[in-house]
Amino acid sequence: MTTQKPHSTGSGVYLTELVKAFRSSGCRQSVVAGIYHSDDVNFPPDVTFHPVYYTEPGACCRPGDIPFPVLGMSDVMPYPSTRYDQLTDQMADQLEAAFIPAIREAVMELDPQVILCHHLYLLTAMVRQAFPDRQVWGVCHGSDLRQIRNCSFRRDWIRQEICELDRIFVLQSEQKEVLKSYYGAAPDKVTIIGSGYNPRIFNCGGESAPSTVPGPVRIIYAGKLSREKGLLPFIDGLREIAEDPVMPTVSLELAGGCKDSLVSQRLASVDWEDLKPGVLAEKPFSIKYLGLLSQDQLASAFRRNEIFVLPSYYEGIPLVLMEAMACGLIPVSTDLPGLRDWLGRTIPDNNVIFAPLPPMVSPGVPDPESLEDFRVGLVRALKKGISQVERQRQTGLRRLPETKNASWQGVADRILSFQEIHTQPKG
Repeated sequence: MTTQKPHSTGSGVYLTELVKAFRSSGCRQSVVAGIYHSDDVNFPPDVTFHPVYYTEPGACCRPGDIPFPVLGMSDVMPYPSTRYDQLTDQMADQLEAAFIPAIREAVMELDPQVILCHHLYLLTAMVRQAFPDRQVWGVCHGSDLRQIRNCSFRRDWIRQEICELDRIFVLQSEQKEVLKSYYGAAPDKVTIIGSGYNPRIFNCGGESAPSTVPGPVRIIYAGKLSREKGLLPFIDGLREIAEDPVMPTVSLELAGGCKDSLVSQRLASVDWEDLKPGVLAEKPFSIKYLGLLSQDQLASAFRRNEIFVLPSYYEGIPLVLMEAMACGLIPVSTDLPGLRDWLGRTIPDNNVIFAPLPPMVSPGVPDPESLEDFRVGLVRALKKGISQVERQRQTGLRRLPETKNASWQGVADRILSFQEIHTQPKG
């Protein structure tokens, strides 16, 4: 269950891939998620989907639909969305009136042992309250922890209901500490399950390594194009590198959706809405906007590049980091809380180059006075990655970390390991 679109954003991919892995384990499933009438949803044929429809901007609200755009767990989503700090009590009641009957219908149809909710936030709290006699488990994605600390809407009630969940799954150790300290969740309820990637899609693919192809050092970013992803210091830092006469030329590809006008203005001197996928800028380096990509398209884009950059201020376990690593890229990432620990346990030979994270005034919001130092640290990490690319080009060899332990089936198995112990009927 999720308030957001499946298949879109990291948490949507996480949900979709878990559904596939649970199916491989022989689980019967139904999915409830919020979408627009124009969306395509693709789950395995034996997985029942119960859509809850939001009203897309510019469209007429149909009977039974939620009369506002999709609620986004991040303040900037890659599709039209509603921010949680815009919610009123009436809107929250409309959300509950649409989702709870859909979930109840799925429960009556399937009689599941567990209701698994993605994001430890408003709808998960509503589900916990609406189904007191059912096992309700929650999966944390990081953005929910940021949201509850930045948005006061029904905060105390949400924290109370989240603590009443029967089982809470987090992606890494830092999130577990937040659940204990900020929510007050019982430590024995909280389990670290990590994240995964799909090796059938994200791999080197037998294609020629981009290091054997002459030209600029090829850099790619994939994700929401927003300020919270650190894109403005990143673009400025890359511009500095491109203007440095002793550095090789570079190119940048951007994959993802953009609803942040300040980011679009920095990339080009025209409104983002007027842009089409293609080259946005040529000087001092080329920037190509790829738009929203499918998983297969993203893997292909990764394989033609050499460095993947994640300059984000806040993440859980970024799926895209593992996906890029599996495709043979050199990853450059901010030193996100809990990330080093998780990578050390799961991909001990990872080749991530870390840039220092700036001090935060609130979760995901950097101190503005620290951004210049952040840009300098990011430039230093990028230059290290570029030097590694130059060595790869000289030798024709590239380092491929062992990523097999980061599988979706492994994540699903860790969740299912609690099934017999913890899914007895309540009461």
